[in-house]
Amino acid sequence: MHKSILIISVFLWIWNGIGPVQGQDARSHTALLISGTYSETTSQRGLFRFVDGAWEQVPVDNFYRGAISPDGQWLAYLSMPPFLQDIEGGPDFWTGTAWDIQLLDLQTMSTTPIAVQPDSITVTDNGYRDGIKRSIPVWSPDGSAVAWTEQDYPARDTARLMIYDPGNNTSSVLDDALPQMRLSADGLPHIFAWGMPGIVVFTNDPVDSTDILRFYDETTGLGKSVQLPGEEADWPPLAGPLWITQVEAAGDVVGVQSSDNAWYIIDPLTGEIGNLGTQLEGVTASSLDDSIRLVWNVHAQESEPVWQFQSAEGSEMFAAEGVAAIPLHRITIAPSGDAAAYLQANTIHLWQDQILTQIEPPEDLRVEAIYWGQIQWQTGSAYDDVG
Repeated sequence: MHKSILIISVFLWIWNGIGPVQGQDARSHTALLISGTYSETTSQRGLFRFVDGAWEQVPVDNFYRGAISPDGQWLAYLSMPPFLQDIEGGPDFWTGTAWDIQLLDLQTMSTTPIAVQPDSITVTDNGYRDGIKRSIPVWSPDGSAVAWTEQDYPARDTARLMIYDPGNNTSSVLDDALPQMRLSADGLPHIFAWGMPGIVVFTNDPVDSTDILRFYDETTGLGKSVQLPGEEADWPPLAGPLWITQVEAAGDVVGVQSSDNAWYIIDPLTGEIGNLGTQLEGVTASSLDDSIRLVWNVHAQESEPVWQFQSAEGSEMFAAEGVAAIPLHRITIAPSGDAAAYLQANTIHLWQDQILTQIEPPEDLRVEAIYWGQIQWQTGSAYDDVG
């Protein structure tokens, strides 16, 4: 049984009216939010905001982990279903077997359930059956919809890809026969991304278990299924799938790091696979031209830095000790584009106003992930010997 450990996530809080945030002033009104689990248990979680130099708890129940909307005003998150609190074995044992999804308004702190457990759940002497496990949700690029994958508990042979429309408060099934990840503990395909061309899901072929990407149009459903190359590829991918905007070519592609030395790009329209021959540059999605740039040297040699923060003009801003070893999900850029943060050794390192500040989490919390603004990836400088 997979057990969750402390999860900490940093989120942007933007105060503005309902709808997309526009302009530098609106993006600059931020507050730091973190969610986490106390290190001694897997079931006690909380959501906190950093106000006037101190942590203040946000009154939401059973928060696990989520995703912030592109405008920074909503948080779609997983929450533990109430029935898990009462069954034999306790919530620590059953954590992760079933999840609800809530939508949190970051202005009013009100929550709306958008995916809950069915009425058919049956509690037994050995646990329960007929529950639903769900993945961490993702937002559409324009913030108009939320997607997630889900499957029944106990798991059956396939999963589902779901889409929720906050505008009319309805959910729909985009794929009711999503192949499972064959080598995972429970099979739920949880690695996916939503870009302008659509949704891409990493999973395994149901016949031969090869690694595949399934491409979806959010209206018409499944388009292509593409097998990833590499018999010795790591499972799951070390990074990706990521939607990448090609600066020197038309259209977006998907990038996947299959192993230490293998980066591929996949055309969602043709299914054509090529080698990634450039560095990647991450900028905040809400301030593309003025953003700090997170340069990712995807083919870095042993003596070269993997990560580097640069100004919008391309000059190096700072490099922190050990930052090369930090995973992608622990580095972020503010929506305003003028600040960046990364997570290292249970401490948040914030770069703002040319000053690097260390922020400790609340007592007894152990940090694992950090979020602030949404990063949009694009191709950067080309390598001479890759392509």
